[in-house]
Amino acid sequence: MQRKFTLDHVEGKGRPKLPAFVFDFKGKYDFLVHCCLRAEVVSTSDWHDEVPIKRKVEFFGRPCSSKDRLGIYHNPNTLEIIDVPMAACARFWIEFEYGEMLCPPIVDRLDFIELKIVAAAEKEFAVKFVQGCHWCA
Repeated sequence: MQRKFTLDHVEGKGRPKLPAFVFDFKGKYDFLVHCCLRAEVVSTSDWHDEVPIKRKVEFFGRPCSSKDRLGIYHNPNTLEIIDVPMAACARFWIEFEYGEMLCPPIVDRLDFIELKIVAAAEKEFAVKFVQGCHWCA
């Protein structure tokens, strides 16, 4: 497995020893783990305007109020809304990105990252993490 480290991310190709997600894919794939930090609080909700929602929620990456707490996400497979408490906005988050259009199976929740990875991140950064999903069509 090839790996490349920079100050804000690690990337590689192959199969990680501890994959963040379970995929139905046998080959090698690219992956990236990116630590994201913004100067101001931004929305981490990821809803898509082709399926309107009935609430005022900023798009992913746009400034928002730290008082916004309910993250709004569209399931990339069904476009159903998935609400995630405490996931509406942040200044810091960690992204896991995989090549080959790989995505874990999503039904009605987004907390599917390997628990050992979540625990390690919470220990290292001394904060509680919740999980969302940012995807592009």
